[in-house]
Parts: sequence; C-alpha cells; structure tokens
Amino acid sequence: MRQNEKEITVYATGWKGFYPGLVCSANGNSRQYNVGEVAEEKGGNICSEGMLHFCHKHPLDVFNFYPPATDKGISEYAIVEAYAPIQETNEKAATTKLKVVAKLDLAGICQLAVDFVFSKTKNRRKQLATGYYGAASATGSQGAASATGSQGAASATGYYGAASATGYKGAASATGDYGAASATGYKGAASATGYSGAASATGKESFAFATGYKGKAKGSIGSWIGCAEYALNEDGLYHPVDFKVVRVDGKTIKEDVFYRLQNGAFVEVEE
Repeated sequence: MRQNEKEITVYATGWKGFYPGLVCSANGNSRQYNVGEVAEEKGGNICSEGMLHFCHKHPLDVFNFYPPATDKGISEYAIVEAYAPIQETNEKAATTKLKVVAKLDLAGICQLAVDFVFSKTKNRRKQLATGYYGAASATGSQGAASATGSQGAASATGYYGAASATGYKGAASATGDYGAASATGYKGAASATGYSGAASATGKESFAFATGYKGKAKGSIGSWIGCAEYALNEDGLYHPVDFKVVRVDGKTIKEDVFYRLQNGAFVEVEE
C-alpha cells in the first residue's frame, strides 16, 4: 500500500478491460467508467454483485475478460487503482472503490506487459532471457532480443530491431523503424510501433498489433491481429486515422499472412 499527498490509500494498482466507451459488464449489469473518477460499490463476494473487478497479476490477463475485439467493437483498457481493500484470485481482484487512472490502447497494454516483466526480473540480460520472468533488451541498430521463459519480455528499440517472446504470456515489443516483434507462446502479445514495423502472433490465443505507419501484422488461426491506418494531414505529416482488430479465421483472414489496414479494410501484403 502507499499514500499520496491527499492521504488516500492505494491498496493495489492494476489493469482493467472495457467495452468501447469504458463500459464494463458484470453479472448482467453494465457500468460506465470515466477517467479520473472513482467508482464505488456496496461490497460482497469477489464474484458477486457489489464488487468492482480488475486484473493485478499480469497486464495480459485483461484479454481473458475483454479480448481485443468483441461484437460490441474494439475493447478498451486502462490503468486502475483500488482505494479499498481487495479480494483476489489468480487472474483478477475486486474492490469496492476503483479509480480509472489512464486509458491504454492495445499497443500500450503490450508495452506495459514488457515493462511489467522487466520490473519483476532481478537479473536482466541483454539479447537472451530463458528463465521465468526473464527480460531481454536490445537497443542498438539491428539488435535482437529473445525471451523464451514463461511470462518473459523482449524489447527491441533500435532501427531494424527484432524481439521474440516464445513463452507463456510472453510479450515482445519493437519500437524502432522496420522493427519486428514475434509472440509464439500461448496468449503471447507482440507490438510493433515503428515505421514499417511487423508484428507476428503464432501462439494459441495470441495477439499481434502493428500501430506504426505502414505497419503489418499476421497470426495463426484463433489469434488476433490489429493494424493502424495513416493519412497525410494538412501539416504534411502522416497521422493515424483508423485502427481495427480482427481474429484470424483462416478464411476471411488467412493464417500466417501479413495484413495492413488500407481504406478501412485488411489487405494482404508481402513479407
């Protein structure tokens, strides 16, 4: 626990998923959340009405409750703080007072997963990390980072950098131009945010997001891919104008084929 300057006790910090518009649905009831506001409930059992739920063990746990895309649209995520004691299970926690601190996009939740693992590991090793909560970082041009252990994280920030996460709930982030991020483990996440970045998700129920200009993403059947589309603005710069997420079904969206968002639709692109 910690206290801020207003003597408000923060019992836990975590992450929460929502339907579009920061709407949460639990036990058949819907609740509207707003950034900066504290939601309150009467209390009860962790799985019953009267509690506010969030994830606190790992950022990627939010996908278990709010996958990137649903029949209601693209899900939203946020950093939250509990202002009352919590009840907890392996994948979620509940409290009676919960504040939405800041919204996160899909690339943001992937980057948080990388940062989270780096904060957990005591033996950070560049280039290769093989243990549980292992973290690998490559920051130079054409650097490569690989994390193969459970809940490992790989980050490549340089030009032509490559990051690979192969373990359970692994997270890979490539932020430099022409970077490549790959998540091959179960429920892994890969994020490529630089120019012409490539994100690949080949593990079961994994996620790949390409949010940079001319970014592309591919996945195995059952995984999710997301891409941003950019347009030239009157200031002479390219700005994001759209972002969509789709599940790889092997028919409409082919397995192991790169896609880019163009005119609001996913189109195939070359490797």
